[in-house]
Parts: sequence; C-alpha cells; structure tokens
Amino acid sequence: MAIQTLKLLKRRVARLFAPRLRLAMDLGEEDFFGTFDIPSVIAALERKDTDAARSALLAHYRRRVEEGWPEPDRYLTDLRLDLEVQGDTGIRERAERVLDLELSPSGIPPSVDANGNIEWSRNVAAKQEWLWMMNRHAWWVVLGLAYRASGDERYADTFVSQLRHWIETNPPIPARDERHPAWRLMEVALRLRISWIPSFALFHESVRFDDDAKLLMLRSIGDHMRFLSLFHTSGNHLLREQNGLAAACCVFPEIRGAAAWREGALSILNDELRKQVNDDGSHFELSTGYQWLVIDEFEKTYDLLNRYGLSLPRDDLQDWLGRMCFFLGCLLRPDGTMPQINDGFILWQADRLEALGRKLGREDVVFLASGGRRGSEPARASIGFPNAGLHVMRDGWKGRGHSLLFDAGQYGGPHGHEDKLSIEVCAFATPLIVDPGSYTYEPTDPFRNYFVGSQGHNTVLVDGLGQVRRWDTENLVRTLNQGEAAIWKHHEKFDMVRATYDSGYGQFQIRRPKEAGIENGVRHERTVVFVKPDYWVIFDVLSAAKPHRYQALFHAPPDVRIAVTAPNRVIFESSAAGAGLTLLHLGSPSTRTTVVSGEDDPVQGWYSPDHHHKEPADVAIFETRSSGDLVLVTVVYPRAPGSEGGPISAEPIEVRGTPGSAVAVQGPGGARDAVMVSGRMGPKQFAEWTATGRVACFRMGSAGDLVDRFEWAGDSIP
Repeated sequence: MAIQTLKLLKRRVARLFAPRLRLAMDLGEEDFFGTFDIPSVIAALERKDTDAARSALLAHYRRRVEEGWPEPDRYLTDLRLDLEVQGDTGIRERAERVLDLELSPSGIPPSVDANGNIEWSRNVAAKQEWLWMMNRHAWWVVLGLAYRASGDERYADTFVSQLRHWIETNPPIPARDERHPAWRLMEVALRLRISWIPSFALFHESVRFDDDAKLLMLRSIGDHMRFLSLFHTSGNHLLREQNGLAAACCVFPEIRGAAAWREGALSILNDELRKQVNDDGSHFELSTGYQWLVIDEFEKTYDLLNRYGLSLPRDDLQDWLGRMCFFLGCLLRPDGTMPQINDGFILWQADRLEALGRKLGREDVVFLASGGRRGSEPARASIGFPNAGLHVMRDGWKGRGHSLLFDAGQYGGPHGHEDKLSIEVCAFATPLIVDPGSYTYEPTDPFRNYFVGSQGHNTVLVDGLGQVRRWDTENLVRTLNQGEAAIWKHHEKFDMVRATYDSGYGQFQIRRPKEAGIENGVRHERTVVFVKPDYWVIFDVLSAAKPHRYQALFHAPPDVRIAVTAPNRVIFESSAAGAGLTLLHLGSPSTRTTVVSGEDDPVQGWYSPDHHHKEPADVAIFETRSSGDLVLVTVVYPRAPGSEGGPISAEPIEVRGTPGSAVAVQGPGGARDAVMVSGRMGPKQFAEWTATGRVACFRMGSAGDLVDRFEWAGDSIP
C-alpha cells in the first residue's frame, strides 16, 4: 500500500510541474490563424480580416495537397493489410467492411452509442492493444483510398463523422498519461503519421470534408504536434513518437514551432539510435518482432530525411540501418519465415526487407531476404551475434536448408522471455522445432505466463520450474550489451556454441507472487555442436548438489507431428513438407518420453502465429531424475522428405582422464563420428580417440579412416 501511495504521489507531483499544453482548440479564430506562419494569412490578420485569413489558410493547404502529399504507408500493421497487393477492388471491399464497423483483425467490433457513434474509450475486447488500435484510426486510410478510387461520398461521410466525434469526445489531456487510451504518446504519433496526415489529402476534394471540418482537423493536428513536443517516453515508443512529430513538422512546417520541434525530434532519434542498437545491429529488446518494428521506424526516418533533404545531426543512419537489416536477415529460417524470439509476433514481409536492402545498397541483405535468388552471398552461412547472444548454424547457402538458432541473449526488458539456451531447428527448409510465439500482452491471462515462461521454450525445466530472470527488476531495464553472451566457434566442418544459465528457477508468473521461492541450486550449461552438414549434438550439463527432476522440451509447430518410436527416440515429421527430425535422447535408463498437445492444466503444447491467436501443437518432453550432476545428450538428425531416415544410432562413450561427456553417432551412410565436450582442459581418452580441448569432433569414413577433426582449446565459460 505504501508503494502504491508513493507512486500516486509521484504522478501528482509530476503533473503539477509538467509543462502545460496551450490548445489550439481553445483559441479564437484570430489567434488560431496566427499559429500559422503563412504570408497570406499574416497579411490578412494584419488587416484584421479573419475571413480573408481563413480563406488564405484553406487555399494554402489546397495548393499543398495539389502539389504533392506523402502517400500512405504501404503496410497497415494494425489491419494486417498490404495496400500494394489489394488493388482498387480489394480496397473497396475492405472499405465496405469498415462501413459495417469491421475495424480490427480480431473481428471484435467497437460498441456504439444511441446515435451510432463509436465509444472510443470502451474496451469491449477486454484487451488493451485492441483499444489502443481503435484510437489510431488506420482504417481511415482504407476509406480514403476507396474514396479516391470511386468518389463514393459514403466513405468520406464516415470519415468526417468519426473525425468530428473523436475530436469532440477526446480533447487533449493536460499532461502525459500512458494509461490513457487516446492520448498515450505512441497513439498520438501513430494516429498522426499513419492515419491523419494521409487522410487530410485523401478526402480533400470531398464535399463532406468541408472547410469547417478541415479547420477542425488542422486545430487538432496542431495540438497533436504540441503534445508530442512536450512529453516523451522511452524505448521503441519514443522512436514512434519522434517519427510522428518529425513527419508532421515536415508536412505542416507552417505551424509555428514546427522547425524547432523537427530538429529536436531528429536529435532525439539520433540519440536513440546509439542508445537502443547494439554494435552487432541488434535492438536491445532482442525481439525479432521489435527488431523489425525498429527497422521499420528508422526506415520511416530515413525516407523522411531523403524526401525533405535532411540528415541526422551526428550519425549516418544508412550504415546503422544496414547493420540492423543484416542482423534480422541472418535470423531468417531457410524457408524465409522469421523466428518469434521474445515478443516476436509483429508481422513483417521478406519483400519489404529486400527492398530496404536494395535502397541501402546492402546486397547481402537482398540475398538474405530473397532466399539467395538475388543479391550477394554473405561470407559465412553460420554466424554469431555476440551482443544479441543469438547464433545461427547453417549447412550453407546452397545446402539442404538445415539450420539451428541458439539463444543465449540477455533478458531484453519487458518484451523478454525466459528462453535462455533455447533453440530452433529447421531441416530441409522446414521449421520443425520452434519458439511457440507470444499470443498476448495481458498480464492476467494464464497463457501470457506460458508463452513467456520456459515451459513455452526449448530448454530444460527443473522440478517443473522455469527460469525467472523477469523477477529481477534489473532485467526489465532495456540496456545495450556490448559484451559476448556465449562462446561461439565457427569452423568449415563444425560449429560450436556454449552458454550457461544459473539465475534460479521458480513457478513462473509475469508478476512475481509475494511468496514465490527461487531454486538457486542448479546450473545449466548447454553446448551445441553442428557436425556439418548432417546433424547437431546438444549437451546439457546440469550441476546440482541435491536430487531434481529435469524436463527437456522440444516444441513443434502445428503442422508437425511428433511420434515416440522408442524410450529415447522421437520422430518429428511435417505433414505438409514431409521433412522431419530424429531426436535421440541419451539421459538415463529411467528417462520417460512423452508428447503433449493442447493441455490447459498445466498449460502446455500451444503455438501462437499472431496476436490473440493460438492453436494446439505437439511438444516432446524427455523427463529424467537425478540425485546430483547430470549430462543429457540429444542428437538432432534431419530426415529428408519421403525418407524413413535410414538407420541412425547414438550411444554414450566413456571419457577417461579429464572429465567430459562423449557420444558416438552413426548416420544412414555408415560413417561413424565421435563428439566430446568437457568443462576443463586436459588429456581425455574416449574409445579410440584422444583430445585435450574442451570440445572435440572426430569424423570417420565408412572404412574407419579419419576424415575430419575439430578441437577447441577453450575460453572461460560466460
């Protein structure tokens, strides 16, 4: 109670000393026209002729619209709508649905009052994201494009009616309030840039959008700009806020103060570029979804700068944007889809990334986004991003489409997940082991706990408990990571990555319960070795002083079925592509193997392709009990479409000398390999092989001759 009281007191003090917003809505005509630095308007005001000032202002913006106005964004994320692929017919069909109040992809319409007006602050969906979207008005662009193509005044009538009612019922608030559905700063900026600016021009010729409606909209646009100039937040929200302000200042430079606001916005965007983006091109939230959002925002900045002949005051945005695009492109799966790392469900399109790569002169990004059909091949197929802690192992750009993504990154702030040491696997260009997604942001929804928690990732649970980095408030602070989150070694024939988790386990919930305990006695070290181009070996070293029950989880997407074919063997198979994986799990004779799908108590076996959508999906669970330290070894072997996979076997090998773990793997071609990992340097003997390093791989041909070898001497484990 004391903490809540203190927070309330701080908010009241902040409001008391906050800058005050002088509203254009409250100004008389003469004072309102005086907020525009337009010679013809100024001359009329000097003559005390407000009618002439009014006419001059409207004539000025008619010329501005006729001379050229920014086109709407191609992709309306709120509506999941790509305008370029719709055509006039598709746009009109979508506009007709807007007239029936089908405004949200969720299918949930807003409530209306007795006069048929939208109740803008009523959350009938009981989801905050839905309510914020309702106050961004993205569908006005659809109505505007339909009007421009058809001249049908029904579209304009709906726009003007909603515009007038929204302005009447949602006056600007006197101070920043990030809980307000209409005046949360990000909504102010997105509404202005995505919807209001293009709508002003799209409906300009309509008789319904008369002079009074235009002047009303101009008053509100000015208030939007003043609001954004006074108040700021942080993170990706701040990028959107400043982009909205900068765009409005460029489109409406005649509004007094616009030049200073624009320069301030560009300065903040430059600062945030340095504050939010790691040297390796990753955004500090370490989310594929927000990486794309931030790229999209900085592309908007880049386009704005080029359109108006501007630049950031201190940095080359083109260079930074290229790095960010390369990072995202390298995370693409071989089939062109994007992993959902952290809160990663924000939709994107590969052709947009390709176009941006071409715009920036980054032919390597063009190659990545086009699936190798265009552009220039990057120097390496396997690559590690040290700041992000994300490492990708591939069998080559022209290989069979095998890849593994390893996540050793820091938490990443409020959009982070409990996914350290989690993996994703594709075989024959087919996603087979995946991150299940995010589903919702609602903290009280039990599925939020599942999709954020370790139980919704491909890592190891301890006594049914997951990682709890979120409970350390320091992990909710978005910070750059200029160090290395994992040990990564790339070799022509082998790749290796190793990282640890030792921050405790608990019964995870988004908000830590008051009585929640944390088990701090377990250290999980995961090493993944890629024996190119055929398969991976995962070594999970679990160090503990007392008995525990461990569950190694491997989640499949909905179109992949998992079958248990032996106590330590499961088969993943895609019903669509036919490709698959064989997983051989070498834990102990007591290992219990199960497959779960669509369970509610406890929640397990779900996949979310997008916001508020989920469906059952198989999860393979290998459960093992141990009285102390334990090493779990999992061989992940791709199976070609239409193939039974051939005989694949794996068996542990005793390591003598310096402690370590080793496994012998025999593939369908008859070749036999040995893979060994150890936590220490020193001589080791395993079967007929010897090594001194921390990781060693020996590849023997079918005749028993040594074909390849790799040994890593080792650094300290992070």
